[in-house]
Amino acid sequence: MQRYISKELFHFAGRGKSIQEQYDILKIIFNEKKLGRGEKDRIKISSDYSKSISSNNVYVSDMVCFCDIPLSDLKIHMNKYSSFGLSFSKTYLLTKGASPVWYISKNSIVDYIFPIQNAEYHDPSFKIFAELKKDFEYAKGEDMLTYNSRLLNEPKLALNKAFNHYLDYSVFPFFKFFDAEKDDSDDENYYMEREWRLMGCLDFGDLSNIHRVVLPSSYAKQFREDFPEYFGQITFVENN
Repeated sequence: MQRYISKELFHFAGRGKSIQEQYDILKIIFNEKKLGRGEKDRIKISSDYSKSISSNNVYVSDMVCFCDIPLSDLKIHMNKYSSFGLSFSKTYLLTKGASPVWYISKNSIVDYIFPIQNAEYHDPSFKIFAELKKDFEYAKGEDMLTYNSRLLNEPKLALNKAFNHYLDYSVFPFFKFFDAEKDDSDDENYYMEREWRLMGCLDFGDLSNIHRVVLPSSYAKQFREDFPEYFGQITFVENN
């Protein structure tokens, strides 16, 4: 009944690469039946707390990103990313753990105490969190056995450690700051992407789980020769 979100979520491959390289990446995805570099059951997240949370660069993790954009409105997004993509039904990805990001406008005014912009509010607050985390990490020279013993004997320490883990894996990596003043076509106007993230990788197992493939019409013959076993939907577009 509405057309501003989609029943399928799209992933486009090979941003910034040549058109042939983009197709080669799509072929790898199809051959491996896997999307993303991570592992299905082991999510790796590295963090650099010296960076500001509003830079979107604190967390580097194994994740797969999708956009929730109707097919008819994908042109701007494809111009930024790639002409080669694939989609999965939203229902299918929900069962795999995909979830929307939390968009935060850097420019919005926060007035909890005195008016400041969102970025100026979140960045120092996050630095406090990063400093507090140090209290719950391994002590210098401490081995894992001693550390685990401390956790068992100090319930408050264990609770704080679990809460920090929750924030580091389930909350902050889903923050997405954006500049609301940028033009729709700007590469840093992220809000229009309606991004969803899936932590780890998507091991989809069979080509039948792919809802749609998007690629330039000039690759139609090549794609059908490479993947005659794919019977899902194909949408052809003009080369960017």
